[in-house]
Amino acid sequence: MLSGKIFKRRGKGVMNTDFLQKYFEKNAKRYIFGATTEAEELIEIHKNNDLEVIAIIDNFYQQEFFVGLPCIKLEQVPEDALVVSAVTNSRPVDVNNLLEKHRLNYCDYFYFYRNSGFQCPKIEFWEGVLSHWESNQENYNEVKSWFEDDYSVSTFESIVNFRNKYDLSFMKDFKFDITNMYIEPFLNPFEDQSVFFDLGAFDGSDSERFLRNCPSGNAYLFEPIPSQTAILEKKYQHNKAIQVVPVAVGSINKTVNFSLSGTSSKVVEPDQNEDVISVQQISIDEFCSENKVSPSYVKMDVEGVELDVLHGMENTILRDKPMLAISVYHRAEHLISVPQYLKKLCPEYKFFLRHYTQGYSETVLFAV
Repeated sequence: MLSGKIFKRRGKGVMNTDFLQKYFEKNAKRYIFGATTEAEELIEIHKNNDLEVIAIIDNFYQQEFFVGLPCIKLEQVPEDALVVSAVTNSRPVDVNNLLEKHRLNYCDYFYFYRNSGFQCPKIEFWEGVLSHWESNQENYNEVKSWFEDDYSVSTFESIVNFRNKYDLSFMKDFKFDITNMYIEPFLNPFEDQSVFFDLGAFDGSDSERFLRNCPSGNAYLFEPIPSQTAILEKKYQHNKAIQVVPVAVGSINKTVNFSLSGTSSKVVEPDQNEDVISVQQISIDEFCSENKVSPSYVKMDVEGVELDVLHGMENTILRDKPMLAISVYHRAEHLISVPQYLKKLCPEYKFFLRHYTQGYSETVLFAV
């Protein structure tokens, strides 16, 4: 297990060095905060090690039980409870603050991962992050030097440390705020009649946000899931500024297998045991050529195939030099490999980095 700085807090509600010693005592009152996937894994680990968990704490979970355990409200937790937070994304720092406010003894998932001695599941997107960093430290430092502002540099350092050390203290200054995601001051004002490519549109909210900031613009929403495209087409059927494009995007035109996992739906290999459908994939270069369109701004959140999509839009980038907003958290290497690729392809791009949660997701590289 990785060692790391312990995140200590003042007051009765603390995460401290003797928490786990108390937690593993025979008569400890153990609780898990959050009805999450990580909570399911922790419940199984406790069961396999003959450790009783009394209940799951979640004020928003609507069912009476979660994985066989009663689900209770935070106000019902006794003051001598020992709580492990299973919240790893969106607001894990806020959860720590909430548990402290209620003067409870607690630790977060990352602390438990580092120090419990159990083989807790790793964050899926962090597979191989430490070995990648250890093998590419010079490249990490080089990419860090490319950012245009100090905030990008500090964000980069925090993300790298958080991933490598599994230590939530590196995220204590971040807020969960996706209200202006993809719309940053260094992008505005958009030119009149700008064209927005929304790659991984899902519910269309990012395109709506763009059009609020560029009323004369147009948006192309690329979304391959038939049920979702049907919703989008109905939603925007009277909006002439929006065109729904029911395809996946990648490096070449072909048919691909697509898993159905809500906001995490993605291209998968044909032999993976998942609920999949076949969808048509197109490259952005081909789409632009066929439709005689040039994007001004491209947002890309395509669940780990961002580099493949970039390979399929090289001509578009070189010709139009659109502003880019690319998710770089789905794969360990993307935090540096995406800016490296763009720097080599189009050296005049200027880079910014933003992170919109307190957890592992929503790290966005901007190239402008």
